[in-house]
This record gives sequence, C-alpha cells and structure tokens, in this order.
Amino acid sequence: MDLWEVAEYIGETLVFIGVVGEVFAEWTEPERRRLAKAASIVLVIGLAISLAALIGTNEHFNDTIAGLNAQAAGLNKSAEVLKRENLKLSLRILQAGHRSTQILANEDRFSSALQRFAGQRFLVSSCPTFNDQEIYETKTVLWAQLSREAKWVNSPEIPTYVCSTGILVTVRDRSSASSVEAAKSLAKELDDILGRYKIGEIEAGQVGLSITSAPKPPAVNGEESPAPNVIMIVVGAHP
Repeated sequence: MDLWEVAEYIGETLVFIGVVGEVFAEWTEPERRRLAKAASIVLVIGLAISLAALIGTNEHFNDTIAGLNAQAAGLNKSAEVLKRENLKLSLRILQAGHRSTQILANEDRFSSALQRFAGQRFLVSSCPTFNDQEIYETKTVLWAQLSREAKWVNSPEIPTYVCSTGILVTVRDRSSASSVEAAKSLAKELDDILGRYKIGEIEAGQVGLSITSAPKPPAVNGEESPAPNVIMIVVGAHP
C-alpha cells in the first residue's frame, strides 16, 4: 500500500473520531466543553491530513497513469516495428522461390557464361493473359542481366500466345551457329540456376529449348517465331 494511501486512511479515521466526539459532546452535559474542543481539533487535523493525502494520492495516480501511457506507447511502437519486420520477413520468404531472385543470386555466373556472346540479339516476352508480378520481375531481371551484364542487344518484344509454365528459349534454325550456341548456353544456364521441380513422382526442368523453322504465314497463336539470329525468351508461369 502506498504511503499516501495510509495517510489518507489515518486522516479519515481522525475525522470519524472527531465527528463522533463532537456529537457525543453535543448530546451530553454542557460542562463537557473540553471534549468538544478536543474533538474539533482532531476533526481539523483529520481533515488536513485527508486533504494532504488526497493531493499526494492524485499526484501519484497521475504519475502512474503517465507511466502506463508511456509503457503503452512503447508497446504500440514495438508492435508496429514487429509487424513491419514480420512483413519484411514474409516478403523475403515469399520471394525466396521467385525465379528473378534465383537469377540475381547467381548473376555473376549467369552473365559471365553469356558474355562471350556479346552483341547477340534477344527479346523477352510473355503470354498477355498472364498478369503475374513474378513473371514481370523475371522478365525484367532477364532483360537487365542480358543487356547490361552480358552485353546482349535487346530487340522489340513481339506478342506471344505460348501460355504455359517455365521458360522457353527459341531460336530459328536458319540462325547463325553462334546464335544457336548462345541459345543453348542460355537455356543451360537458366536450367542449372532454376533447377528442377516435381510433378507427382516425375522430375521436370523449368527451361525448354526450341530450334524452330519460321511459321508459314499467316501464323497462328503459339507459332510466333523471332527473326533469324534473334533469341526469343518466353517467360511462362512459375511451375
């Protein structure tokens, strides 16, 4: 129990004693004036102690409330920080399996293996029906790694309707031997970096390589093909 609370109880007790003494003196013989005076003095002292204790208790109460408010503010701030950290951790966990993250984690190896084909023309495309952030990030990272790091030359994107999973690397059969070799190397590097995934009990790669002839016009959906010596990279859904 707080000291001011004890003082308040003492003061209230003295007030009670003083009031009882005054009542007793009032209702008994008039000659008991000493008792009335003493009761009045006790009553005044009790009221003074009670008032002082009340002030002290209020101050203590205010300090306690201020301390609790400060603790609550600190807890709220800690909760906000923890929430932000949890969101960051969840995002890192979510992005850990993204193909863009895997490519960036191996960017030195990826760009070094393909720099010998500097000047190779390429384009990165995806199915327009796919509206997926992971696909967009993978396309962006592939474009940046090939154009900026490997020094390949970007060509305008052409629409494609190859709406499947994985990544397809396509090159025309009439392309130069260097372009065909660059396509094979690109497919191999991506396959090694992205690894394999399971469909039931069957393991499959995430990257396909297609050396194809040009479609006879008019092309139908899925038959789009790049010009000779241009490697087309079609980014599909994440397996």
